[in-house]
Amino acid sequence: MRVTFSVPFPIVPKGRPRKGKHGFYTPSRTTRCETGIALAYRSHQRPGSPMLVGPLRLSVWFAKGRGDLDNRIKTISDALNGIAYEDDRQIRELHAYETDQKVSTIEIEEMVKSAARG
Repeated sequence: MRVTFSVPFPIVPKGRPRKGKHGFYTPSRTTRCETGIALAYRSHQRPGSPMLVGPLRLSVWFAKGRGDLDNRIKTISDALNGIAYEDDRQIRELHAYETDQKVSTIEIEEMVKSAARG
Protein backbone atom coordinates (compact mmCIF):
# COMPACT_ATOMS: atom_id res chain seq x y z
CA MET A 1 0.00 0.00 0.00
CA ARG A 2 1.15 3.54 -0.77
CA VAL A 3 -0.15 6.80 0.69
CA THR A 4 0.67 10.18 -0.85
CA PHE A 5 -0.50 13.50 0.57
CA SER A 6 0.44 17.19 0.56
CA VAL A 7 1.28 19.55 3.39
CA PRO A 8 0.40 23.18 2.52
CA PHE A 9 2.61 24.85 5.14
CA PRO A 10 6.36 24.88 5.86
CA ILE A 11 7.64 21.77 7.60
CA VAL A 12 9.85 22.96 10.42
CA PRO A 13 12.92 21.13 11.74
CA LYS A 14 12.31 19.02 14.84
CA GLY A 15 12.98 21.26 17.83
CA ARG A 16 15.17 20.00 20.63
CA PRO A 17 13.39 19.34 23.93
CA ARG A 18 13.47 22.35 26.24
CA LYS A 19 13.67 22.36 30.01
CA GLY A 20 10.90 24.24 31.75
CA LYS A 21 9.69 24.69 35.31
CA HIS A 22 7.84 21.37 35.22
CA GLY A 23 10.27 19.22 33.24
CA PHE A 24 11.05 18.90 29.56
CA TYR A 25 8.74 19.87 26.71
CA THR A 26 8.72 19.98 22.91
CA PRO A 27 8.76 23.52 21.45
CA SER A 28 5.27 24.67 20.41
CA ARG A 29 6.44 25.40 16.83
CA THR A 30 7.34 21.72 16.44
CA THR A 31 4.13 20.51 18.11
CA ARG A 32 1.96 22.70 15.84
CA CYS A 33 3.75 21.41 12.74
CA GLU A 34 3.43 17.77 13.82
CA THR A 35 -0.28 18.26 14.49
CA GLY A 36 -0.76 19.83 11.05
CA ILE A 37 1.06 16.94 9.33
CA ALA A 38 -1.11 14.41 11.18
CA LEU A 39 -4.27 16.30 10.13
CA ALA A 40 -3.09 16.46 6.49
CA TYR A 41 -2.50 12.69 6.54
CA ARG A 42 -5.90 11.97 8.10
CA SER A 43 -7.68 14.18 5.57
CA HIS A 44 -6.33 11.97 2.76
CA GLN A 45 -7.39 8.70 4.39
CA ARG A 46 -10.78 7.08 4.63
CA PRO A 47 -12.10 6.70 8.18
CA GLY A 48 -11.03 3.33 9.55
CA SER A 49 -8.12 2.90 7.12
CA PRO A 50 -5.53 0.49 8.55
CA MET A 51 -2.08 1.62 9.55
CA LEU A 52 0.81 0.78 7.25
CA VAL A 53 2.63 -2.38 8.32
CA GLY A 54 6.10 -3.84 7.95
CA PRO A 55 9.14 -2.03 6.58
CA LEU A 56 8.35 1.34 5.01
CA ARG A 57 9.83 3.70 2.45
CA LEU A 58 9.38 7.42 3.21
CA SER A 59 9.85 9.91 0.37
CA VAL A 60 9.44 13.66 0.85
CA TRP A 61 9.55 16.47 -1.68
CA PHE A 62 9.98 19.52 0.52
CA ALA A 63 8.89 23.02 -0.40
CA LYS A 64 11.86 25.34 0.05
CA GLY A 65 12.36 26.02 3.70
CA ARG A 66 14.78 26.48 6.52
CA GLY A 67 16.63 23.80 8.40
CA ASP A 68 18.35 20.55 7.63
CA LEU A 69 16.43 17.95 5.66
CA ASP A 70 17.11 15.29 8.30
CA ASN A 71 15.58 17.42 11.07
CA ARG A 72 12.51 18.12 8.93
CA ILE A 73 12.22 14.37 8.21
CA LYS A 74 12.22 13.76 11.98
CA THR A 75 9.26 16.13 12.38
CA ILE A 76 7.32 14.10 9.80
CA SER A 77 8.25 10.68 11.14
CA ASP A 78 7.32 11.65 14.71
CA ALA A 79 4.07 13.30 13.58
CA LEU A 80 2.88 10.09 11.91
CA ASN A 81 3.80 7.73 14.78
CA GLY A 82 0.69 5.82 15.83
CA ILE A 83 -1.31 7.40 12.99
CA ALA A 84 0.12 6.19 9.66
CA TYR A 85 2.25 3.44 11.20
CA GLU A 86 2.82 1.95 14.61
CA ASP A 87 6.37 3.27 15.07
CA ASP A 88 8.86 5.22 12.97
CA ARG A 89 11.31 2.33 13.44
CA GLN A 90 9.41 0.77 10.53
CA ILE A 91 10.99 3.32 8.16
CA ARG A 92 13.84 1.47 6.45
CA GLU A 93 14.39 3.69 3.42
CA LEU A 94 14.36 7.49 3.12
CA HIS A 95 14.33 9.85 0.15
CA ALA A 96 14.33 13.62 0.72
CA TYR A 97 14.36 16.35 -1.90
CA GLU A 98 14.06 20.12 -1.66
CA THR A 99 12.01 21.55 -4.54
CA ASP A 100 10.71 24.89 -5.77
CA GLN A 101 7.10 23.77 -5.11
CA LYS A 102 4.85 25.75 -2.76
CA VAL A 103 3.68 22.64 -0.88
CA SER A 104 5.51 19.60 0.43
CA THR A 105 4.50 16.11 -0.73
CA ILE A 106 4.90 13.06 1.48
CA GLU A 107 4.74 9.48 0.24
CA ILE A 108 4.82 6.44 2.53
CA GLU A 109 4.95 2.99 1.00
CA GLU A 110 5.02 -0.52 2.39
CA MET A 111 8.15 -2.18 1.05
CA VAL A 112 6.71 -5.69 1.04
CA LYS A 113 3.18 -6.88 0.46
CA SER A 114 1.49 -7.63 3.75
CA ALA A 115 0.30 -11.23 4.17
CA ALA A 116 -2.62 -9.90 6.22
CA ARG A 117 -3.89 -7.92 3.23
CA GLY A 118 -3.37 -10.72 0.70
